[in-house]
Amino acid sequence: MKNPINERINFLFESNNIDASSFCRASGMSKQSLSNIRLRKTSPNAESLRLILNFFKTINARWLITGDGDVNSNESQIPLTDGENKKERLSNCEKLEIENYGLKRENSLLREMVEILKNR
Repeated sequence: MKNPINERINFLFESNNIDASSFCRASGMSKQSLSNIRLRKTSPNAESLRLILNFFKTINARWLITGDGDVNSNESQIPLTDGENKKERLSNCEKLEIENYGLKRENSLLREMVEILKNR
């Protein structure tokens, strides 16, 4: 039987020597939410999983959620293109994350505007 997701989350914190306060400051998760997850009072919701995966950037999401596969994601599955190096790839990923955040924000604002217009 696979260990519960809460145990895998605890493993991440312990093996990376990360304390709850530092994680919560950096990720924006409340200390209470993290405590409830780590003490197995609650299971993490989608937002909690997103925050954890954003903080532990090399973690395999499939492993975290299901326990299947390796703990670390396998970068070798996506080979570097000619002339590309890891630093460039990380820079491109950061740019995409920023763009994605902006698009989500824009989408949210547009949805709010649609609701306002519907209620007129």
